[in-house]
Amino acid sequence: MKESGEPGDSALERYRAMGRSYVRFAIENPAHFHIVGRPEFYSAGDEEFSRGYQELFDTLSEAAAGALRETGVEGLDPQAFLISTWAMAHGLATLWLDGTLEDRIGPVDIEAVTAAAFDVVFASSEGATREKSAPPKPG
Repeated sequence: MKESGEPGDSALERYRAMGRSYVRFAIENPAHFHIVGRPEFYSAGDEEFSRGYQELFDTLSEAAAGALRETGVEGLDPQAFLISTWAMAHGLATLWLDGTLEDRIGPVDIEAVTAAAFDVVFASSEGATREKSAPPKPG
């Protein structure tokens, strides 16, 4: 996943690229996607796997925090932001692999859907901050 952003990209663009790469990886490697993060499919004592998985998670955590800082959005928990975007990317990949997207919506461009989903998350994050900082409406 480290090649997903280009040098000079903003932290936000690098994070979005990581999300697109996550979905692309799942589509191109469905067996690996279904195994990663499922301890019943690998040895919990596998130190090499554990280190690699932790490194991946740390990279995602740092990227999420950087993207959130760059947007100027204040008051959102970086871990909650990470979980939300990770769940979104994972859910999109799962819906695609299971055939649910195509079954319910019809043929879709998964890259475009992923990009649009990130747009919604960032717009929602910015809106939540505006709502929190807006003065109370007279009752």
